[in-house]
Amino acid sequence: GRIWSPAILPGGKYLFYNEMIVENSTPRRLLVMYDLAYGKKKIIRFSLPGISGFPAVSKDEKYLYFSHYLNDTN
Repeated sequence: GRIWSPAILPGGKYLFYNEMIVENSTPRRLLVMYDLAYGKKKIIRFSLPGISGFPAVSKDEKYLYFSHYLNDTN
């Protein structure tokens, strides 16, 4: 898949990014948290329609900010 919009925690433990994958012939954009120490990837899911992206982490590492776009059917 393709990745974009990387953001690393100020402490360097996690990397957040967007990734494009294909599931059942359908492209999907995901928001991902990657644990740099253990090499494990976790997909961050929200109960919202649309696409989440452009992650940023607060300096105190307590908050993850992101943009969210609703699916446009027009």
